[in-house]
Amino acid sequence: MKILSLHLINHDANVTYFDGISSTYLNIERVKGIKKYHYYKWDFPKLADDLEGMGVPLELDAIVVTVGEQTGTEQQEILMDWRYPDDEQILEITERQFENVFENLPYRAKKYYRCEHHYAHYMNGVWLYGSDSGLVIDGCGDYGVHISVYKGRERVLKYTQKDMCSIGDLYYDTSADLLGRGGKGEWGNSFADRSGNFMGLISYGKVNETYANHLRQYEFTEFVGEAFNKNKYFQKAGLTDRQLYFGHGQKAITDDGRGSTTDSEYSWSMVHVHKDGHPFVVQWHLDWFRTVQTVLAEKLVQFCAEHFKHDEDFVYSGGVAHNVVVNEVLSAMFTSMKIPPSIGDEGQSIGSMYAILDHLGIEADDCPTTNWQREDIPMMDDETVSNVADMLIHDKIIAVCQGESHVGPRALGNRSLLYLPNRKYAAHYLNERKIKQREWWRPYGVMILEEYISQYFETDTLSPHMLHTAKPTALGREAMSGVIHTDDTVRYQTIGQEGPYRKLLERLQDLECPPIVINTSLNAPGKPMCHTIGDVKSFADEFGPDCVVIGDEMYMTNHRGVLWSSN
Repeated sequence: MKILSLHLINHDANVTYFDGISSTYLNIERVKGIKKYHYYKWDFPKLADDLEGMGVPLELDAIVVTVGEQTGTEQQEILMDWRYPDDEQILEITERQFENVFENLPYRAKKYYRCEHHYAHYMNGVWLYGSDSGLVIDGCGDYGVHISVYKGRERVLKYTQKDMCSIGDLYYDTSADLLGRGGKGEWGNSFADRSGNFMGLISYGKVNETYANHLRQYEFTEFVGEAFNKNKYFQKAGLTDRQLYFGHGQKAITDDGRGSTTDSEYSWSMVHVHKDGHPFVVQWHLDWFRTVQTVLAEKLVQFCAEHFKHDEDFVYSGGVAHNVVVNEVLSAMFTSMKIPPSIGDEGQSIGSMYAILDHLGIEADDCPTTNWQREDIPMMDDETVSNVADMLIHDKIIAVCQGESHVGPRALGNRSLLYLPNRKYAAHYLNERKIKQREWWRPYGVMILEEYISQYFETDTLSPHMLHTAKPTALGREAMSGVIHTDDTVRYQTIGQEGPYRKLLERLQDLECPPIVINTSLNAPGKPMCHTIGDVKSFADEFGPDCVVIGDEMYMTNHRGVLWSSN
């Protein structure tokens, strides 16, 4: 049985192929080099070229697709005709229905199916963890569904945008406000894609207790809608209309983190976008966001308590699960909650593949956790690991490319930049060296041996996919002084299994260094993570880390260009 699972016409295009024995996954942004890439109808013929080497035949036994509702007006009417009778999660569709939407796609099959958007999110986690219940929250799935609760293979509860405002859209809306709705340059017209960039700004705000208490009085289904109504915030916070629309000379936080004033003309949006594309943020908006975030965590704990036991093994997925601050609050209450690494739409083809295999009664192999690639890149050997540790001790920034790139948006070690977190200004140094070039407010994460988590953090929650954050202990403050965020937390990835990173962290211990290292994604600004060796070399030539590890080989750079020397 040969099956192809496709998520193409919404953002984060990705595919999964089952050849009858094993499954192979690829996020298309990695081969295109375009963040959040999605296909257009005229691009479909190129898909076969993108998948060349994966062994996908043009004639298959089955094709399953996920689309989501946000697909563009041209295809909306056709897609909305694919109804789900009695809330069916898997629906067989006709070849004609398939071709009406995917008319230029080179692949054909004996059978065609559509998998409901949220069910794909859920089954992604079920495949990886074996859980038998779950929660999905995102901006909008099929037919306006943005919250789903599952027990077994049944959806027992759903909220649509008719029932309540979308939590995912709350972040979308806020990022749009921060960007100045229709802003210019790289920051304009990409609100959904930029939502995650602004999570770090929340910590710069303070909770407005008056407004928080105002929000707390609303039921869960009413709370988000009230939070959208920012005019109520101005009233409760005692803000003036002048502050709403800034006025001239309004105090603001600029992109260098310092307060400044300006006499520039502001738009009716909540922020002004600088000519260089960076947002111009005022404090009251950060306070609003922090307050809403705080109450949201409380409301989600209450909501989950109504549907899950505190020790129940359930999956939490969907775009909202990227919020590591809320995740930490939920994890403290629901100790067996599981979050898959590909929680966003980049995991749609994985989830729909498992859904169709389950539907057809086909035994599945292990859930894919890496991206397919043409190159066979080895993992770091012991000698290379030892050399990396020595370089870290000597204050070097190291780019690592080994094995296949991981699924999901987090760097989990195979395409990573490494640096020691106990340097006082480690985060600033990574930016000042022009290597990451990320916004000043965005924090950095670390990897740590899982058995030491409670020594360095005020938690014992494991986080193998870097989807949790916690406050450091006194020992942790010393070991991670360079990456502690303004809210006194650090995002972390726990290392449990045997492999190069366990050996690396143990080697650091041998060198009398804490078993912790900064792990941030190996990618150029605004680009997806490096995928190929060529991607890594291009990155190194442009941004100049001190050394580059490709498999079991280490190279030194000259920080200026293409001159390399091997070890």
